[in-house]
Formats: sequence, C-alpha cells, structure tokens
Amino acid sequence: MNSEKEYSLKYHMTGFSVAFSIILISYIDEYIYDFRTLIGAILAGVLAYILSSFFGKLSFLDKEISKRTNRILTALAIFLIFFSFYLFQL
Repeated sequence: MNSEKEYSLKYHMTGFSVAFSIILISYIDEYIYDFRTLIGAILAGVLAYILSSFFGKLSFLDKEISKRTNRILTALAIFLIFFSFYLFQL
C-alpha cells in the first residue's frame, strides 16, 4: 500500500487556531481576568471552533503543500506554542 497523504494549508490553520485560542485564553486568564478553569476551557473550545470554521470556509487554503513544507509548518507551530508560553510566563 502506497498511499500518499495530501497536505494542505487548511489543516495547519486549524491547528494554529486551536493553539492560538488556548494561548489567548491563557493570556487573558493570567493578566486580564481570572477565569475559572471550566469557563476558560469552554471559551478556548468555542474560540477554536469559531476560528476553525472560519478557516474552513476560505478556499485559498485548499492549496496543497509539499511534505517538507508540512514538516516545517508543524515544527514552527510547536516552537511558537512553547515560545509563547515562555514569553508570557503562562
């Protein structure tokens, strides 16, 4: 079985939206308003859903990317998540 996996920007934007919503809600929780844990988790989930559905409607994100670009974007996303938690001391 030689099934080639297709990589698209939409896949990564969905992942970035989840990471962005968690970071944003954590930042707001830490520095602006103290959320209860359950409320913060619900808000992060709702924000991630809204952003994911928004990016799902953008047709130009259906562009296929190479396997190398996919790996670079994945590594960049992981690095940015850890760096933002370090930067904001979350």
